[in-house]
Amino acid sequence: MPNYDFTSALSPLDFEHLSMDLLEAELGLRFESFREGRDRGIDLRYAPASSNSSLGSGNRPPLAKRAEIIVQCKRYSKYSDLKSVMEREELAKIVALNPHRYVLTTSVSLSPKQVDELTQILFPFVNATDDIYGRERLNALLAKHPEVERRHVKLWVSSAGVLETILHAGTYSVSREEVERTLAAAQIYVKNPSFEEALDILKKHHVCIISGIPGIGKTTLARMLLLYFYRHDFEVVKIESDVSEAREVPYQSKPRFYYYDDFLGQTAQADKLNKNEDQKLLDFMTSVRDSKHALFVLTTREYILNQARLHYEKLAREKLDYRMCVLDLSKYSRRIRAEILYNHLHFSHLPRTHLQALISARGYLKIVDHRNYNPRLIEYLTDSQWVGAVVAGDYFAVFMQNLDNPALIWEHAFDRQISAASCDLLLVLATMPTESRMVDVEKAFGLLHGQGGRAQSRSNEWNDFRHAVKELDGTFISTRQLGEWVLMQFQNPSIRDFVRGRLLKAPLLEEVLENSVFFEQARWFAEILFDERRYVPRHMSVRYAARIEATLKRLADAPSGTIFVHRSEAGEQVAVEPPNRAARLGEIAGFSGSTGEIGEDEFIRTRLQDLEQALRNNEINAADCLVLVDPLRELGLLSTPAGVAFLAALKEKATQPRDLDDFKTLGKLTERLPEQFGEAERRAIGESFLAFADQFVADYENEEFGIDDPEEVRTDAVALETLSTTFGVDTQDQQKRLYSHAEQKEQEIEEGRDWRDEGEYEGGGRQSECTDGELDSMFGTLAQ
Repeated sequence: MPNYDFTSALSPLDFEHLSMDLLEAELGLRFESFREGRDRGIDLRYAPASSNSSLGSGNRPPLAKRAEIIVQCKRYSKYSDLKSVMEREELAKIVALNPHRYVLTTSVSLSPKQVDELTQILFPFVNATDDIYGRERLNALLAKHPEVERRHVKLWVSSAGVLETILHAGTYSVSREEVERTLAAAQIYVKNPSFEEALDILKKHHVCIISGIPGIGKTTLARMLLLYFYRHDFEVVKIESDVSEAREVPYQSKPRFYYYDDFLGQTAQADKLNKNEDQKLLDFMTSVRDSKHALFVLTTREYILNQARLHYEKLAREKLDYRMCVLDLSKYSRRIRAEILYNHLHFSHLPRTHLQALISARGYLKIVDHRNYNPRLIEYLTDSQWVGAVVAGDYFAVFMQNLDNPALIWEHAFDRQISAASCDLLLVLATMPTESRMVDVEKAFGLLHGQGGRAQSRSNEWNDFRHAVKELDGTFISTRQLGEWVLMQFQNPSIRDFVRGRLLKAPLLEEVLENSVFFEQARWFAEILFDERRYVPRHMSVRYAARIEATLKRLADAPSGTIFVHRSEAGEQVAVEPPNRAARLGEIAGFSGSTGEIGEDEFIRTRLQDLEQALRNNEINAADCLVLVDPLRELGLLSTPAGVAFLAALKEKATQPRDLDDFKTLGKLTERLPEQFGEAERRAIGESFLAFADQFVADYENEEFGIDDPEEVRTDAVALETLSTTFGVDTQDQQKRLYSHAEQKEQEIEEGRDWRDEGEYEGGGRQSECTDGELDSMFGTLAQ
């Protein structure tokens, strides 16, 4: 039987919601939340339809003549506190109400003697011990009505040992830090219509893309879905940077929930999909869609998704709208916004004086209705670390100033509270990949900080970096140890957005650009200064174009600052992604072409000759060179002598496929350069692919690959379908055999409870709107 204490992770509002759902399930009645009646002793109320007018109306018959039930929900830890409140405060209110029946739910553990004592105190309104629900009875009701327990994720995460339970249940692909963030988010989460919308999309399509503006709660919703499906016995797999990671987790013969946060990055295109991942991602989505026991949730900022559709042809062709769950503040009713604020305040470590000052000024009314209301802003402005030295009397005014101008949240600290070294670290980090090794950030920091004259010596430079990390960690940045490396990133994307705004101003822009160490930094400037959202005026972009091009070329051979996390049964390991010479050349050529006439650029010509030789010497593979084809063709460079020679070497290597990945590379090449392949060549390629496909499927059926994951089998079936269209051949028979093989593997999965048929209705009294009086009653409990 469950054994929750109902206090560690539940606010008074959460406890009321839980009590409502349990009583409705147990008694078969529909209760309404009656928040304006709290001061008179009402939390929940059941009234027959014939007497459903407002409480206190002069047209209503006396309460004693109606079958009305009044419920109070008391969240205390000690019986002595509960008894005192009931005797001194609540009894008089109950007498005045004179209900037909009174029910008490409490988080206090009650002995039979204590239940009898409460019954005597509350007589005659409570005339049987059955109407008093202490901790033990509530836990018993949860065992009797498990659908209620599954519905209240926050309740579940409050149980002892849940962190270790998740980490040691085959979910080693989810880091401890991610689980801790997920549990912290659950504590303040307020369920809203987006949760049900996402569930419905997953039920129909198995794939859901959560999109919306920054700070709206995309990651929080994804994390709540993660907990929900873990509770339904799904294995959780979190993808960090490439969808291929999903295949690195050993198959566990159980349903899987895949989670890919910010799959298109947070800011510039440098953070977006890795090479050829658009097709891999779509293939994986298709395999999950056709699966019976797999789900895939992705999150992205809405404007980045729209930009990606322009950037990635395959994403543009794919109709993703039916799988979209767009978070919109209009979905957050006034009640939901109020409950989000309430939970943040309740679970914050704000001094009581600050809480009382905000509540006495009825500040919650202006906050909830503010035009800039945003869950992330609410999180910051209720954080005791952020409040710092703000005195209680100024707290509400400061809160409103930051809502009026959200940039002030970070501006004050950046300009007045952190050291110059910390500012330099943040500026450098803004130009780096989303998560980077600390040693790489230190290297980039060292050049900027040293050249800027702020470090007097190499020793001071090293100390300045260490002090900056210590000063910023936990506020502006977050770090984590993974294997031998410490990884660093911004605490959240909005901080990066703020620092980006500071960085894109002279002379900081010039200084950071000139002192860039990694190619990724130069790429960031190339993309952000020419981004369609116009972070800087057009004349400023043109002004810096030549410097950016020179920096890109200077760093063409620089070590990579991009990492990926490799997962295996032995755990997680950080690896540095090797520089792709062809991809870098393609980016340089593309940038040069977009900002002026490129002509027969000597740099491009020499690099193409080097790549041609590398291809012929097997130092680089054809797949890595595909990204170079489009920019060279658009600039007319494929027709130059160096371009023709490079293309000949690329075609020679690509037309010698040995496995499925090689055929994918060949397929992409024939799509991008159809003029390079004659009819006879295409026919020969098609015949070769047909022979390969038949042997490939036979190897699957003979268990040659040792692959037990049905989604992986389906992904390969989707790849066969895509390539058969490209090569103009028919592989329907091979595809059917693969799908059949996948179904056989899927039969090994124990389905357990069918989450899709679970009743998810909310209690009848949770109206979307609420009055000022209800908010007064709600927030008044925080000042007690």
